[in-house]
Amino acid sequence: MEATAILLNWKRPETMPRIIESVLALPWVVHVIVADNSGEFNTSGPKAWDSRVTVQRSGSNLGPLARWIAAIDDAGLCKTDTVIFQDDDYIVRNWEVLRGLWKGYSGTRIVHNLSKGHLACDRKEYRLVGWGAILDRRWIKPAIERWVKAYPDRAELMESKADRIITALMEREDVAIEADVEELPSCRGDMAMYRQKNHQNLVSEAMRLVREILKNPAEHPDQ
Repeated sequence: MEATAILLNWKRPETMPRIIESVLALPWVVHVIVADNSGEFNTSGPKAWDSRVTVQRSGSNLGPLARWIAAIDDAGLCKTDTVIFQDDDYIVRNWEVLRGLWKGYSGTRIVHNLSKGHLACDRKEYRLVGWGAILDRRWIKPAIERWVKAYPDRAELMESKADRIITALMEREDVAIEADVEELPSCRGDMAMYRQKNHQNLVSEAMRLVREILKNPAEHPDQ
């Protein structure tokens, strides 16, 4: 198994070197894409990386949607069908466990870390990927297209709650385990998603609209 690591960055350029090095240390990660929402990170700083690291900058803050766009980018930056996702405020320490589960289910399920609290919730609505996830990028575009077809005027909600929307619209089984992560200093600061204005109201609205879409079955890809 080979994978491309897609790392989301928003105004935390100081955390990226450690995170990049942590995923480059995995022998099965062949490329790293930094989905940079803030335009504040580059690879020409004190640490130098080889051609395995690419920075993809968004023209504006696309929120979590930036990582999904990076995974399906037509420019061919993503080198593999298997992708791993991680946020910019944690170090994931159990990638090999997640990889073992991914291989054990033959790459047919979303494999991801969750907090203990989220594990107790309805996982159809808590398939979060920022603490470490493995999935097939070929599942992404059909999920996004379902949302755009149903709600072409709700791009702002997709940008804010892309992780929940896209993973739900994939209609894939998931395997979730308790996260083993190192918290970086900014993980509980004002930029944390759960601290954003109307976060829970937006989650509820996004999942209400997703449930409307799911009333109509989707055709799954072969994988």
